[in-house]
Amino acid sequence: MDQFIGKFVFTSSDNLNAYIKECGLEDKIKSCNLRPRALEVSKVGAVYRNTMFTHDMPVVNEFELDKEFDATLPDGTPCRAVVTLDGNRLVETRSRRGVKEIEIYREFVGNELRMVINVGPVVAVLTFARQ
Repeated sequence: MDQFIGKFVFTSSDNLNAYIKECGLEDKIKSCNLRPRALEVSKVGAVYRNTMFTHDMPVVNEFELDKEFDATLPDGTPCRAVVTLDGNRLVETRSRRGVKEIEIYREFVGNELRMVINVGPVVAVLTFARQ
């Protein structure tokens, strides 16, 4: 899990617009400019802090592995989530009543951190390079 700790800069995305549309966030994303810019993961004791920096505001989620927690979606909407470690990747499942479940897989491919996001039939990939 320690390989996920650090600062990462956003380098590319694949199918991000389809993910945003599938989540029904098009208007909020456009008005708030919530595109990812950087990611920082830190740890104090057993608590991890995941901060996604956008152009307008950071989205911060704190969690312990295998424990359900209150999370925030990129548009500020609250949800419930759980993060587990599956081999060399982090698996996060987010859910909230009336919203499609979102699964996020974070893993390293070479020196890149890739986030594969599944929602409904849509799969998006965000790629970050370690700073």
